[in-house]
Amino acid sequence: MQITVIERAQQIQIQEQEIIRRERELEATIRKPAEAEKYRLEKIADANRSVMTCATYAAQVIFFAVFIEVIVYLSRRGCIHYAMTLLG
Repeated sequence: MQITVIERAQQIQIQEQEIIRRERELEATIRKPAEAEKYRLEKIADANRSVMTCATYAAQVIFFAVFIEVIVYLSRRGCIHYAMTLLG
């Protein structure tokens, strides 16, 4: 009877060590790479958002620069009423 209790205790200890080993293996092979990939994709998304923000701002600046040039052009040509129409 006492031998089976000792053997069972050893089996439990071996199983607990195997659980710890599998947990470490899972951490190294699945969780850490997944976290790294998530971080990489988040950084790419952040960069894409920044690029889009800059591109949107640049487009607005170009639009307004052209708009102002059109207003100035119309004003110089004596078409001030068209320029005022554009200004609203």
